[in-house]
Amino acid sequence: MAAGDAAFTVKVVDEAGNPVPGAPVIGTLFNKLPHHGVTDSKGELVIQADGVRFWYATFSVCLNNANGYYESYKCFNFQRVVNGRWQPWNPTVTALVRRISHPIPMYVKFVQATKLTTNQWYGFDLTAGDFVQPYGNGAISDLVFRVSGFFRNYRDNDSVLTLRFANPTDGMQQDDYQATGSTFLMHREAPTNGYAGQLSWRVASTPKEGNGNDEIVDDLKSSPGYLFRVRSATNDQGVITKAYYGKIRAGMKFSGIWPEGSSLSFLYYLNPTPNDRNLEFDPKRNLLQNLQSTEFVDLP
Repeated sequence: MAAGDAAFTVKVVDEAGNPVPGAPVIGTLFNKLPHHGVTDSKGELVIQADGVRFWYATFSVCLNNANGYYESYKCFNFQRVVNGRWQPWNPTVTALVRRISHPIPMYVKFVQATKLTTNQWYGFDLTAGDFVQPYGNGAISDLVFRVSGFFRNYRDNDSVLTLRFANPTDGMQQDDYQATGSTFLMHREAPTNGYAGQLSWRVASTPKEGNGNDEIVDDLKSSPGYLFRVRSATNDQGVITKAYYGKIRAGMKFSGIWPEGSSLSFLYYLNPTPNDRNLEFDPKRNLLQNLQSTEFVDLP
């Protein structure tokens, strides 16, 4: 790989598109020592180095409670070396930073479930952080999962993960806002409507004859975030009078059916206050205690 000089400009903006001056930035150009600096009055900082041997670059905007913003990060690739310089030369790469507004205590956990049996419903209790009996110590089935399908071999299999809810007005919807690069990734507040009472995702492999590539389906390969409503109650007119809101952060994964069973993983947040739609979590105040290291979450 040819070496060349490289440069890029970090531009830090807030959610309104305004520049953020004085933001501390750490930028790295592959084989060079990290560059430390702060953004100028335009919210910009130039990262530059000579003799860069690879096209990969990354930076972090190192904000925290003292600055009033969530940390953000980004990576990108240069394309090629022309006349001793990586191209494009000195592109402007924008980083969005989001203000710390109203973080609250929540029930938060990264769940890793293995050996799920096909055609069996599994209820999950969000406040207990566990599956309901007989598969765990939970009492309320907030989320109810089932795996269906078949497994003939690793090339010929078809699985569907179905999620349903206990109450007619409970449900989930995809989050259409993703603050790429920010540690605070999703919407600040859950919506009041748009929730579907059942969702499903397919994972499948279908063999092709001859030299053709197998057809692969994985609906959760690029899993978005989801917003949900659970434990909802209505009055005589069908109007919701009480409900709890939360989110599943991007990254829900489903293995499909395998001989040893299926596996499912997801990271959820549940606001403990009824009718409060705030989804900004304070990582220092998790209402689930005594979590294992693999279950602990430090993201807002």
